[in-house]
Amino acid sequence: MDAWFRFLTLLDLSFNSLQGPLPPEIGVFSNLGLSLNLSNNNLDGEIPATIGNLVSVQAIDLSVNRFSGIIPSSVGSCTALEYLNLSKNMIEGTIPESLKQIAYLKVLDVAFNQLTGSVPIWLANDSVMKNFDLSYNRLTGEVSSMGKFKNLSGSTLIGNAGLCGGSALMRLQPCAVQKKRKLRKWTYYLLAITISCFLLLLVYVGVRLRKFFKRKSDAESEEAILMAFRGRNFTLSELKIATDGFSDANLLASSKLLWICL
Repeated sequence: MDAWFRFLTLLDLSFNSLQGPLPPEIGVFSNLGLSLNLSNNNLDGEIPATIGNLVSVQAIDLSVNRFSGIIPSSVGSCTALEYLNLSKNMIEGTIPESLKQIAYLKVLDVAFNQLTGSVPIWLANDSVMKNFDLSYNRLTGEVSSMGKFKNLSGSTLIGNAGLCGGSALMRLQPCAVQKKRKLRKWTYYLLAITISCFLLLLVYVGVRLRKFFKRKSDAESEEAILMAFRGRNFTLSELKIATDGFSDANLLASSKLLWICL
């Protein structure tokens, strides 16, 4: 392998049916000078950190795959990079600050992923960057209207419902509206929790009251029975009938001197 890969300047395996993760051995192509194109395959897993070893490559295209995980900060070591396309994957996390170290980066496309966090302010101040697409992610927060963002098209950030502010061209909602919506959302959550707790309290109080009144009712019933028979004399015949002939089954207590039956 040493006999040829050192002279490889371009590696294009796009539009195939490649599957599985991108091996960390991709980093051995450190002399790759033009481009690495693995787009439109079925590659998955995380982008290996060793991709930062491609210090001479000018273009990396990993779009239309199933990559997950984060964008490795080591990409910032690809100092000759001019074109980076990671769109249409399942990449998470934030846009790494290390990308601003790439002095010649002109195109950055990370659209259609699951990126979170805010829009990096350094993108507005980058004099080399010609085009970037952050659309259809999960970015949040206020967008600057300074620098390049002043004339930025709305299509660049479309599909990020959590963004607000920016210039009129972006057509984002005002941040005051978004904050109000967040406040309203939390108000609904707190109201739902309060109502749930109140209902649980009502159920608890209801159960306790039911037990209390049941005990009280039972006590009053017993007292009524005792009052009904208090002071009354029973004949021997009535006692025999009531105790089933003085059966042991109705015996409460007994002694040599005392025999008590119900």
